[in-house]
Amino acid sequence: MAGFFDLPSSRATTKKDQQLLKKISNPVARTSNTITLKGSTKIVDRINAITSFVKSKFAGKEDSLILITTEEQLSDYIDKCIENNVISIDTETTGLDPILDKLVGICIYTPGLKAAYIPVNHISYITQLKCANQLEIDVITKYFQKLKDCNVRTIWFNAPFDIRFLGNHIGVWLDVYFDTSIASRCLNSNEPTGQKTLKALHKKYCWGNRGEALTFGKLFEDMPFNLIPIDVAYLYAASDAIYTYELYEFQAQYLEPTGQYYESHNMQGVSNVFFNIEMKSMVTFIEMEQNGVAIDYDHAERIKKKYHDLADKMKHNLEEVCKPYEDMFADYRRRHPMCKLTDPINYDSPTQIAIILYDILQVTPPDKKNPRGTGVDILEKIDHPICKAILDNRSFNKVLSTYIDKLPEEAKRYPDKRIHCKFNQYGADTGRVSSNSPNLQNIPSNPFVLSDGTKVDSGHDVRQLFRASPGCILMSCDYSGQEVRVTAHLSQDEKLIDAYNHGRDPYSEIASLAYNVPYEECCEHRPDGTFNPEGKARRGEAKRIVLGVLYGRGIPSIAEQLGKTVQEAQKIYDKVLSKFEGLANFINESEDMAREFGFVTTVWGRRRQLPDMQLPYFEFKYKDGVSPDFDPLMSDASEYSNEVPIDVVEDLTKKLLSCRGYKQKEELKERIRSKGISVKDNGSFIAQAQRQCVNARVQGSSADLTKLAQIELYNNKELKSLGFKMLIPVHDEIIAECPVENAKRCAELMSYCMRHAGKDLCVPLSCDVELFYNWYGESIPIESL
Repeated sequence: MAGFFDLPSSRATTKKDQQLLKKISNPVARTSNTITLKGSTKIVDRINAITSFVKSKFAGKEDSLILITTEEQLSDYIDKCIENNVISIDTETTGLDPILDKLVGICIYTPGLKAAYIPVNHISYITQLKCANQLEIDVITKYFQKLKDCNVRTIWFNAPFDIRFLGNHIGVWLDVYFDTSIASRCLNSNEPTGQKTLKALHKKYCWGNRGEALTFGKLFEDMPFNLIPIDVAYLYAASDAIYTYELYEFQAQYLEPTGQYYESHNMQGVSNVFFNIEMKSMVTFIEMEQNGVAIDYDHAERIKKKYHDLADKMKHNLEEVCKPYEDMFADYRRRHPMCKLTDPINYDSPTQIAIILYDILQVTPPDKKNPRGTGVDILEKIDHPICKAILDNRSFNKVLSTYIDKLPEEAKRYPDKRIHCKFNQYGADTGRVSSNSPNLQNIPSNPFVLSDGTKVDSGHDVRQLFRASPGCILMSCDYSGQEVRVTAHLSQDEKLIDAYNHGRDPYSEIASLAYNVPYEECCEHRPDGTFNPEGKARRGEAKRIVLGVLYGRGIPSIAEQLGKTVQEAQKIYDKVLSKFEGLANFINESEDMAREFGFVTTVWGRRRQLPDMQLPYFEFKYKDGVSPDFDPLMSDASEYSNEVPIDVVEDLTKKLLSCRGYKQKEELKERIRSKGISVKDNGSFIAQAQRQCVNARVQGSSADLTKLAQIELYNNKELKSLGFKMLIPVHDEIIAECPVENAKRCAELMSYCMRHAGKDLCVPLSCDVELFYNWYGESIPIESL
């Protein structure tokens, strides 16, 4: 294989560039078409410093990495990848947006060869002209299409990012076999924040936490990668491809059926989730991100005016509410000349709001753990007109800044003028999807009422920003009672299953059995269609109890939801569980599973690690590492244990658990400490994990079901031929669009596919399709099309 070691020289050494250097006195700067760098150091000095630093960090590794700069080299390398039937791929880019930012280079690796870097769009940091010795896009396209045509297994870390960059810039949309980022979440849902990057995971699992994880920021700071000289860039970039492959090799031992630990660690369920749910649904997220959603710019202008007018009104109202207190504010500033209470007051400043509430108005803090808190949950508990006015003001500022002002401007950045959301496929530890830019899951769901009585449905208004493409119609299909149906399957509660199989409302059925009244008297409407307020109330209480169980709420929280005392809520809770033994057993079995294995599982095998369920209630240690009774002169040190004896641990644990109330427990702890034994109370950690046992199984199974539905919809050939496209998944709902003339058939197929996705469940699924031109807009009857 010829030419792998031919490195292009740094252009800073050429005569032309040396002449240009004399003209440069400031960092490279540009507006829309030029590069902006922080700091005032000359760019050549910064590049030289980076070059020296990077080469020192990769000293001795140069011969294990290669550059590909000719078609012959790329052809030979791709042929070897095809022969091995595997390649790991990573990309280097100028930013994080696969549509707007540039592809700078491609990193590849296959066993038996050295990790390679293919420079594509490096430019001279002097002339800003494209550097020599880089392959043309059409050459790269030719060989990467060959990879796709040969169905070579591809290994990635955060595949959607790299696949979209390659698709947008070389025109080849590669498939994904194994994403090491998603694999890491499947194997350990509790990977610490900040330790989920490729470098951190590779260091932890492939290097045994030895060595140094050299991140982009550490090596290059804010320097755009396309300005890094190629003979420096390849040292960092090519390494990523082999790191990705080595991480895959570690993970494959557990996830691939032929893996060393697949059987011994009972990884069949996790493997099923990874390969048959996560990997197969990934293409749907890639397409949704790439397709984007159309924006209704006329609606955007209308609600922009509406909400800015309301925001101005709320700001004026806040100022009016504060007027009677202006003398107090002025007096405080005179007495505290260095205080942070500005004039005029910045009502968006938590510090200034805290001064007003706690220092000037002397409000009693509602949260003892956060005595100067100004969050929404705290302000809602303070009965003061200023707090109400601040909450009104904040509500509008957040909606305006996050959605109404921002979304249309974000969309205008793209050539197609659509919003291209980023979906986090494994957003929550349960496997549930999240999104950002924008966060579609966080759009307000309920209207809020201002202090003057004005009702504002911002969620409705914001969702209507999203419209169908020209000639198309939006369709929304959601699972009716998804989480309760999943619970019926997981719990195998005969009464719940029977209710679903006979088309009865589960909450009314639960209320009927719990309150010992006829089913019809626990429905919102009687058989003759008349409204039944008592029935609605009973059904509502049953629903809150069930959802409280599913979301891990304690009795005090359920009592608050019901508007009852804790004792009353406990009685209702006990009634429900006494009638639904399968549901009660499911709660206990979920907690037992977590205690035994340290994790709970979903219907399809996803694991949610809950190691705190395996903690002892209390941990005891001698304060100085040895028993106060230990005498080194009289005892045989070789036979001595510095652990607190088991019988003592058991006795102390029993006594602590029998304490009545917090005060009694703390007094006993203090007596134990006085005897030279420290006490660690794990009760809060265990209780938190306990609340997650049921929720993780139900929410995780629901997330699995929605992803299975996406796979069904994507693979349906008829839907594809009818122009059907998925746009947005929101928990139990999928938003899609299709040509208006195909709406009726697409609606039928969409409902069928989503129901069929849950074929493994023991209860039937119900999926209703609604049509509209704007999300949450006026519903369009299918018959009218």
